[in-house]
Amino acid sequence: MYWRQVALNTPELWTHVDVIPDTVDRTMYGLSSLMVERSKGEMIHLHVYAPRDGTFRNGLQARDLKKFISPILGRVVTLHLESDTSGSHLLSLVMGLWEKIGIAAVKHLFIRVPNDSSVSYFNIPGGRGSQRPSHIHLQTLHLQNATLNWRLVTFHNLVDFRLGHTVDTTAPMDIVQLAATLSASPKLAILKLCNVSIDRWLTTETPVVTLDSLQVLNLVKLDPEPLQLVLSAIDQPNPLAQLSVGLMLYDDEWSLAQYRAFFSRCHISTLYLESHTERLSLPCLPSGLSHLIIFQSDLSQPPFIYEPAGQSQPRAIVYVTLVSCVVTLEGLADGCGRNDEQRLRRGEIWTTGSVSGSGVQHI
Repeated sequence: MYWRQVALNTPELWTHVDVIPDTVDRTMYGLSSLMVERSKGEMIHLHVYAPRDGTFRNGLQARDLKKFISPILGRVVTLHLESDTSGSHLLSLVMGLWEKIGIAAVKHLFIRVPNDSSVSYFNIPGGRGSQRPSHIHLQTLHLQNATLNWRLVTFHNLVDFRLGHTVDTTAPMDIVQLAATLSASPKLAILKLCNVSIDRWLTTETPVVTLDSLQVLNLVKLDPEPLQLVLSAIDQPNPLAQLSVGLMLYDDEWSLAQYRAFFSRCHISTLYLESHTERLSLPCLPSGLSHLIIFQSDLSQPPFIYEPAGQSQPRAIVYVTLVSCVVTLEGLADGCGRNDEQRLRRGEIWTTGSVSGSGVQHI
């Protein structure tokens, strides 16, 4: 009884509100209304979910959802929209309310719609019918299979920025538009781009943005051209940030030149690599690298770490992790033995269940 009273008198415990519009008997709205009531005016984290077997298309469900969320939109600090049916219905309804009522307090926006061989487009309110991009202030933006017209919006003050498409989109973002959001977000700590089409048609030069606070950069699922453009646009000279980078390694000369330039500009602590090449060899590595992780690659032909004459840089790799890789002891010894001052403390080889002795092997 005591703890129940404590909970009732602590409105912060009731601020996470879940809504499922397809609930047949609408009991979910009763529970959600109770959460809103007990939050007593605190800022709300709103999660709206439309399941796959639902039919969020008829007017009754849309009416009920509007009726519930309209009075609380002004208190929403986190808006999380998920749909496993058609994303356009849920997106258009909620964004329409955003434009009509306004959600000035929202700081965190999460949108996930299903992979149905198309990307769901939506508009940020205020971003239409204007020649100049709207300035939207968010701290977190996660979009999965949803996108917008980047020419009409620039996000400011982002700390966590993630764009992902299960399928490739045919409407690329210009690197200048991405750079505008990055430069307006000097405290950006996390940037993850997955299957995002990025092109360059607004300028012949790629703007370089310094991101001193960047800690995580994941570009593993980018094609060569978008990857090259993003790498050429980012500078991270702050060693205190302990930057972790995930990359797909392409072996063409232009890509290798971009890797070298990026590694020379940025202080990278951890590097995760994947590659589609038949046999992986690393012609360049960041000089301050302490942890190297390689996934599903053939490293059987030594040396798998090499640098052209005159381009060798000191390395101090402390940890090496190989996940589902083909590697020989000769190649492993060659790669680790080139490590300056023999600083390697730990090596791990993770194997799959199909390999004899599956599990993790410590070096």
